[in-house]
Amino acid sequence: MITYFSDDEDAYLQWVQSNQDGYVVNLDKARRYPQYPMVHRASHKLISSPERANYTTNEFVKVCSTDLAALEKWSEEECGRRLNMCKTCMVSRT
Repeated sequence: MITYFSDDEDAYLQWVQSNQDGYVVNLDKARRYPQYPMVHRASHKLISSPERANYTTNEFVKVCSTDLAALEKWSEEECGRRLNMCKTCMVSRT
């Protein structure tokens, strides 16, 4: 199952907290940046710290799942490209 978050910080942070073994795709709404879509582990504090804000507002959205293969398929179908792996938290893929 894939969950899409746009302009909903509370729901996004709740999903991350409840799915620490899951994955989060960071994507700019305009799809202009070549490094996106980028996938992170939900436990990566760069994309999940409640002390920060604007995870799903302004120009970014999050696409989340506990199934990495489903997110890879989504990325190819919706964005026309493969996911970029975060070099910090996705060093060893499981």
